Amino acid sequence: MSSRWPLGRLREDRSDATPELPMHYDPTSSLREPVPVLSPTPTGAWVQRVLRELALQDVLAIAYNSFLLAAALSGSGPLQAGCIARASFALFVVGGSILLVRAEVVRHRVGTVLLYLVGMFATVLGSYFQMRELLPTATTRRVDEMLYQLDLSLFGFEPTLWMDQFVTPTTTAWFAFFYFSYFAYLVVHIFPMVLACRRRRLVADFSLGLVGVYCVAQLGYFALPGFGPYHHLAHLYAHPLPHGFWQDMVQEAVATSGALLDIFPSLHTAGPLYIALFSLFHRHEKPFTYTWPVALFFSLNIIGATLFMRWHYLIDVVVGIALALAWALLSGKLLDLDEARRRRAGARTPFWPLLRNAIDEGKRL
Repeated sequence: MSSRWPLGRLREDRSDATPELPMHYDPTSSLREPVPVLSPTPTGAWVQRVLRELALQDVLAIAYNSFLLAAALSGSGPLQAGCIARASFALFVVGGSILLVRAEVVRHRVGTVLLYLVGMFATVLGSYFQMRELLPTATTRRVDEMLYQLDLSLFGFEPTLWMDQFVTPTTTAWFAFFYFSYFAYLVVHIFPMVLACRRRRLVADFSLGLVGVYCVAQLGYFALPGFGPYHHLAHLYAHPLPHGFWQDMVQEAVATSGALLDIFPSLHTAGPLYIALFSLFHRHEKPFTYTWPVALFFSLNIIGATLFMRWHYLIDVVVGIALALAWALLSGKLLDLDEARRRRAGARTPFWPLLRNAIDEGKRL
């Protein structure tokens, strides 16, 4: 007797059916039913690749610049449009540079490194120059009195008022010089490290901590904005800071480029102290064997200058010290954890690309 379902009919039906997909059994299914495995689309594969390659400092920089844009969008006032434009451009620069590098779109090794460095440092450290207009656009809060009262309740005195008795042309020139040296201090430590050093681990450790310090500190400006003791306690000082070359340089720099509401935490404390602590912790390696005492000396004087020059309350400085110490201690551990994650994911790009290595490789090609 002939079959109800002839073999030819069965084959015909199968030939008309949807092509079979690769299958695997889903161990979480109670019925153990076969589940189709779909190959990612080209776009999906590209997104997965970028996410796999992202390093911790990439996420920090993108999240930080996204916050700046959100702060500009949620703010108000006549400066808002300019703030939105600058924050949008910064996010485009950092996001675009990271995507191009992590997706390996830019093949030129030196170009890749320079693109990455510009994207990271121009939009994180350089974002300070957005703050002058962004902070008053984002918030109308001023917490000077709260910070002043915290100093009195936690420490029993306000250091800027106590230091008033030591104001002379000589002491003012001394501390004004160190306060103004902040930018030179950053340049002489950051540029040689990221542009000339060949030790990938050392540069990655240093750079991750530096990016972390600046992202966290500058977010603090939005949480607790204020003018500082020089403005809030002006009526309590018996001795005005006398004019002089360095004092006038500081005042001009603050008047023309200062953020004005950037007090909590003190980045003049956190930035230089992080570099000094990093140098101290790596003093067994050159050049830190020779430079750490100088770095520490300068950082301590810069910290003292923030108080003597009446820019910061003591609580600003204490939190800045804690921030620098935390990143100096944790950046290496965070780097190890993130590198282990990236290795498991099969990442191919380095955590932090090195310019010196890229130049050397280009010469060998």
